[in-house]
Amino acid sequence: MTSYVALLRGINVGGGNKIAMAELRRLATGLGYDAVRTVLASGNLTFESPSDDPAALRAELESALSERFSYVATVFVLSRDRLAELAAGYPFPPREGHHDYLMIVDDPGVVAELAAIETADEVERTQVGDGCVYWQVERGHTLDSTVGKGTGNRRLAKHLTNRNMNTVRKLL
Repeated sequence: MTSYVALLRGINVGGGNKIAMAELRRLATGLGYDAVRTVLASGNLTFESPSDDPAALRAELESALSERFSYVATVFVLSRDRLAELAAGYPFPPREGHHDYLMIVDDPGVVAELAAIETADEVERTQVGDGCVYWQVERGHTLDSTVGKGTGNRRLAKHLTNRNMNTVRKLL
């Protein structure tokens, strides 16, 4: 069995796509996953599966979520080991008054676009990782920072999901 983390994009935030975590756990259990657990109420699921194919698990979850909850689901599935690798690569030391984020990105072109965004070091900074972008941003500027505005672009947003590093540590 492999331990996985599924990160659902765009649920239980901003009033849209409300999914109760108990329902999400039931859906995942119904798909045959073991050790199913949700973390916080914003679409963080951990589970075990005999599958060694995160892409197939992603497709299965997206299809089941779309059918059950009537929305176009986007899910990022990583092995727990892969998420731990990405978390260990976080490059920025803690800064007072800043938040630390890990953006998981499924399109190399989007990673390149995010990397090209110029940031003001006193407000935010980014560094590209393997299939991710690390982001540190001043508290209170997550949405109005240069990167925050860029990730709000619908064309880019559908290819990424963002988690606070505190949440990532809880998932691990």
